[in-house]
Amino acid sequence: MTGRPNRARARGIIDATNTLLGRCPRLEAAKALIGYEPPKNPGLISIDVRGEVNDAMAGRVIKQIAGAPKANTIHMTVDSPGGDLRAGVRIADAIQKHPARRKLALGTGDVASAAAIIFASADVRRLMPTARVLLHGVSLEPTSCGRWSRAKYESHAATLAALDESVAARLAERTGAPLSVIEGELTTEAPMPLPKALSIGLAHEIVGVSPPLAKAWPAAARAALKRQDRFTHGANAHRYAPGFLAACEIGGT
Repeated sequence: MTGRPNRARARGIIDATNTLLGRCPRLEAAKALIGYEPPKNPGLISIDVRGEVNDAMAGRVIKQIAGAPKANTIHMTVDSPGGDLRAGVRIADAIQKHPARRKLALGTGDVASAAAIIFASADVRRLMPTARVLLHGVSLEPTSCGRWSRAKYESHAATLAALDESVAARLAERTGAPLSVIEGELTTEAPMPLPKALSIGLAHEIVGVSPPLAKAWPAAARAALKRQDRFTHGANAHRYAPGFLAACEIGGT
């Protein structure tokens, strides 16, 4: 007998809860809100470029970028040997087209091949002292299907030359370095010394080695350019891309 009042009270609570939920026109949506947690920092897109650059990575990163159209900062960490050029270009284009005011990249390990193109899409680019930077020409692995005659090799050579020109033009635009300098780097298969990465404008700082970023840089760089002096922090003044100078003006960090 003593259990009946408790069961009745429990039933009353259940009925009242169901009635309350029933007032919501979208019950499933209401239930979903119970477990909803707002993003910790909706103004930041944090991207990891690790491992092989491929379509799966491109899909993940592009979805991440598209999901935060109002973010004001993009920060990516790069440690990748590269991979598919098309996937790398898709990621780089998505980063460059996003309206975020700050686009920062930190190279912690490998910054190579297609990953270097992604790295260059940021306006402020840092390298850890242990980073390994590599630019090289586009490669093509011959398939085992059919004979690879001279004509076939020549046809693919023309395609690769066009792709190399496209990569060189993209990197020259992002770094501010002369096209001929980038084209020369693409002919090598050896890692680039980090000071050289600074000198061609691919990176703007080696963390803990070169001076940190500062808001005063744009004015100093432009003044040095007018005087035709060398801007002594790594690259020459004319090799700083406009996006980098703009990022410095609002605080590169």
